[in-house]
Amino acid sequence: MASSSSFSYYCPPSSSPAWSEPLYSLRPEHARERLQDDSVETVTSIEQFPDIQGTERPDYGPAIPKSV
Repeated sequence: MASSSSFSYYCPPSSSPAWSEPLYSLRPEHARERLQDDSVETVTSIEQFPDIQGTERPDYGPAIPKSV
């Protein structure tokens, strides 16, 4: 990832107006916002998981044979 960032920074946007769009997308700020969005989604999924697992735990218990 570091290489990509260096490459994007190495190419000045003023030289290539077409590169302005991809450069903006590759910007750390933009990437951070995207990462945060993903994190929020992941956290929500994980938060909902325990609730579902807790309810279906008794069903899963006997269904899976314990080798211990």
